[in-house]
Amino acid sequence: MPKSTYSKTVVTCAIALLFSSAFAQSPSVAKPAAKASVPATSKAASRGIMTRDELRACMKLQADLKAFTLNIEQRKQPLEQEFAAIEASKGELGPLRSDVAAKRDLVMKADAAVRAFAVRIEKWNDDIKEAEESKMRGADRQKKELERQRSSLDAENKALVDTRAQYLKHHEEAGAVLTERAKRIDEAAAAWNKRNQQLIDDVDKLADMQVDYGADCSSRKFREEDEAAIRQGK
Repeated sequence: MPKSTYSKTVVTCAIALLFSSAFAQSPSVAKPAAKASVPATSKAASRGIMTRDELRACMKLQADLKAFTLNIEQRKQPLEQEFAAIEASKGELGPLRSDVAAKRDLVMKADAAVRAFAVRIEKWNDDIKEAEESKMRGADRQKKELERQRSSLDAENKALVDTRAQYLKHHEEAGAVLTERAKRIDEAAAAWNKRNQQLIDDVDKLADMQVDYGADCSSRKFREEDEAAIRQGK
């Protein structure tokens, strides 16, 4: 029975954005930001005051970063909880495997009993054939004695065969339960892997967005009237 396997890649990337004033502001032309994440000598700072379109793009990127960060944070805990649940469900397979093994042992013992009894039947067949072919005076009496044993031998053989069939049925049913449970765990693990990988990819994407924000927006200056206009939909 294949074991259900999946990878747990823990997302350890720091998902933290320091949105203070976001951009440097100015009542007239421009003034330095209260907190700048990029040095004033950086390429971003050297590009001067942002145009309204650049400011609009940066404000959108800021909003996207906040929303994306929240989305990732909201997805992390359910994934961790689901991982724990899958780990716990894997513990159910142990008892199921033990049950299958126990029922398999019963089948093997029953099968051995049937095979051993078949040897007795074969001996009985040889004995009655010998009695039928014998010319000795006691052969007829021996044949009758063997004939009296026929019904009890048939009954015992039927009981052994029926027992083996019952044990085999129980073994197959237990195996089906184990197979189905393992399949469900494998499917859950595969689905978890897919969502977890998507989360990892999104964390990488978030990191790229943060780099873009730092390079293009965080230390640049803008006009307050442009910000107000953008917020008014202009």
